[in-house]
Amino acid sequence: MHPEKNLKASTRSRNGLLQFLIENKKRFFEDWVITPLVVATLLAFVWIMNTIISMTSLVFPASVACMLLTFIMLILLDWLLPNVAAKIIEALSPGVQFLLKWINILFSPAFILIPMSPSIQLSEVGKIAAVFVIGFVISMAFSSILVRVLQYCNPLRWFYGKSASENQVAEKSHVDNAVHINVLNEKETDWENVEAKSTSSIGTIIDTNTLTNPTKLVTFLESNVNICIYALLLVPTAVIYIAIDMSLPIFLVFNVLCFQLALLVPPRIRKVLHPILICAALMILIVYLISLAKGMSLAEGLTSYSSGTRFLALSKLGRRETLPAPGAGDVLYSMLDASIVALSFNMFKFRKEIREYMFEMLLVIPILSVMTIFLYPIICRAIGISIEHSLAFAGRSITTPLAISLITTIGGDVTLGVILVVLTGISGALVGNWILSMMRVHDDDYLTIGVSMGCNSHAIATDVNPAASAIASASFVLYGSFSVIVSAIPAIISAIRSLITN
Repeated sequence: MHPEKNLKASTRSRNGLLQFLIENKKRFFEDWVITPLVVATLLAFVWIMNTIISMTSLVFPASVACMLLTFIMLILLDWLLPNVAAKIIEALSPGVQFLLKWINILFSPAFILIPMSPSIQLSEVGKIAAVFVIGFVISMAFSSILVRVLQYCNPLRWFYGKSASENQVAEKSHVDNAVHINVLNEKETDWENVEAKSTSSIGTIIDTNTLTNPTKLVTFLESNVNICIYALLLVPTAVIYIAIDMSLPIFLVFNVLCFQLALLVPPRIRKVLHPILICAALMILIVYLISLAKGMSLAEGLTSYSSGTRFLALSKLGRRETLPAPGAGDVLYSMLDASIVALSFNMFKFRKEIREYMFEMLLVIPILSVMTIFLYPIICRAIGISIEHSLAFAGRSITTPLAISLITTIGGDVTLGVILVVLTGISGALVGNWILSMMRVHDDDYLTIGVSMGCNSHAIATDVNPAASAIASASFVLYGSFSVIVSAIPAIISAIRSLITN
């Protein structure tokens, strides 16, 4: 290429980069200033709540308490001062959207640390798989029957002459019901929909031809800005790791990049091969190679990735013991507390659905929750599954952040619990609608589909039927919240453990 052409190409690239920075200055301000402040504020709220709870004899996750309290405050503010509530939600929206949109990456450490878990005998793996498959099918079928029975018994059916769901379907269009789980307001920007754009190949990302035109460069950056930023961060974080042997920055950057790459897998494949699984496999390989280069074993590398020192442990008042330095996995785990609080904004968003289907939800959710918490561990233990693995099944049907809180509270195996939760969601996305059709659930019975999907397959399966997604979203949040509250009652914990130990 001639010098003049090189100069022109360079000028166009600079113009394209300048255009991108100008057009997206608000975005960068929200991403790198507002979002960290919101996350820090939510974590501070959790820390205050945890400090208060630690002064009492209660055993309850501080993050869940904050979530419920935030939801109540939003409801009261919306009732008394709706304009103030709207402004607060708008101000916190960037951080809350970030936490909800990227919530999956926050529990990828549980999969990455699988090599550190005690080995499970092959016979027990078979038993776990059998309980998983049979339990999922029975639970979906039972949920669909229970919801339809309660619809028939709903007093509003006799008052209006038809079921509550039929009234709502008559009043609402499909478009009104098609609400995506990760969006808190009506304003959506193209650059937020990473998963929707992730069908592009990796080759598109490294195609140098896109750098010869300002418009193409802007389009490229808007689609891949996160990957570009974190790729650039690899250099300084590698220098830090080599200079002072601090692995947190470089492992954190690699963890984010691995998840971003996992999102490039086509959506159809992602339904089976979840991004968390791909991310975990890539990270285990990276940790192994870095550990090998440093002359360490994989176990030592994974210990450096996650030492078990979390935010609440580091910030505990009056702490005297010396804790190991936190790793990248501990940072992600700690941010889960903030993401749990962020779920309150989803509950607030679906307050109308919660109110409209209150009768069915308030009866179905407690029944399913109590059955899951008690029956799964009892059945698992009865067929010879270990106590910790049996207790892990208690949280299989709720969203992962809440499942981690529940399983930790009752003393189950968190790693197995997270695996069960993700596989449950994938199963719902793959065969949930088929099971409901076998149970003769009509396609327009949005209440039965939504509650059955939400209570059995949580967030991953809420988009399988767009018209029922709002009900599914409200159901999985309420179901998870109720399950965590029940499991945090000391008498319930004692009852569960005594039943499976005897």
